[in-house]
Amino acid sequence: MRMYTSESMLKGTPRFTRINWSRKQAREELVSSTAWLKLTPRNIIRVISRGAIAVSIVGVCGIAIYYGTIYHYLVSYWPVSDEIKGVVPRHMFYLARYYEFVNQNPAKELQALERAQSMTKDDPGLSDPSSLVDLDIKLRIAKCQYDTGNTVAAAQSLEEILPTIQSMQLGPQVTYADDRYNHTDKWISPDMFMYRLAAILGNIYVGEGSVSRAIQVYSLGLQAVKRMKAGIAGSFNPDHPLDYTAYDNIDLKESLLTLHLGIAFYIAKDYGIAETLLQSTLQSVRRHNVRYEAAPYITVDPRSFKNDWLCLDSRAMLYLARMRIDSGNLGDALPWIVSGRKQTTLESTFHLPQCIDCESGLISQLGRIAEAQGKPKRALRRYRQAYQYSRLNFVQNLDALAADVNRLESMM
Repeated sequence: MRMYTSESMLKGTPRFTRINWSRKQAREELVSSTAWLKLTPRNIIRVISRGAIAVSIVGVCGIAIYYGTIYHYLVSYWPVSDEIKGVVPRHMFYLARYYEFVNQNPAKELQALERAQSMTKDDPGLSDPSSLVDLDIKLRIAKCQYDTGNTVAAAQSLEEILPTIQSMQLGPQVTYADDRYNHTDKWISPDMFMYRLAAILGNIYVGEGSVSRAIQVYSLGLQAVKRMKAGIAGSFNPDHPLDYTAYDNIDLKESLLTLHLGIAFYIAKDYGIAETLLQSTLQSVRRHNVRYEAAPYITVDPRSFKNDWLCLDSRAMLYLARMRIDSGNLGDALPWIVSGRKQTTLESTFHLPQCIDCESGLISQLGRIAEAQGKPKRALRRYRQAYQYSRLNFVQNLDALAADVNRLESMM
């Protein structure tokens, strides 16, 4: 083995010194320089411990960055009101928002909200029944109760605060949100409270079969949304990007309540009003699409990353088709079904529950048409297709679809 050294260069001479090593010397030098690589028990333990420490450090840093980013996201887009004092209660509210928007878990969100509410109940400002913060907490708790299936408790809570919100609507639309919410639809106001209450309580009444009460509640919420929409339209600034999104989100809320109100009138067999409301929903979706193409500032709400416009028109088409089938106009129902399925096919990649229910509902309407035409085999095939589509997409409520399949199978 031959090596050269530049030691002579350090002394100022340009001459290299040649060193001749024997094989024994080279082997001893190599072994001494890599002695820690020998597979001795001590060296193995040393490597494992150092690797574990390195992995732990990287893991802790990754977890800290992940939760730090989430906390920054929550603080930036969903700040807790300054009226809520104390570090622990504020962190409990942020935890509830985490389970609401990041890791959707209504049960854990409900636990965090109830814990935070118990911590703030001694605050004289928050314990006031007319406190906006207190009403906001109660509405969020009721929403969690509804999502977890406790509709009785949710309806009781909402019915208790309904008179308070109605009395507050007669006064000024006060808010506790900060300045960053001036150009958004997320202010905390009595009208916004009425919308949130109507969206939950109306669905509960429809599930209970109290359609007349649902229509009344939906109407109250729709009136509140129209007032909010008029307020935003009066201060609309085309140079402010958030104004486009805010106006579009208010229009979405109006469209959602219009759709639910139309479905309620359909259940009540008032097809004339239901037709008008469902057609109005379709017009709102078309306006949204035109507005979105014309103004690229419109974005999905960055605080929730949800787009509730998806399948909104398809659901309206579903009930428009149902009304025509109920009236015996099978030929008029088919174009609505085809158009609705075309939309749900385009939006099926999102795997949203409302899109899955809409697609299975449209398929089952094809079964109804075939059954009315005296084609039981084709109807049974359509009913089975709708059932399998819902089952494979993990839809829990399959009783109605299973009943249609069992009914036709028993007849054949």
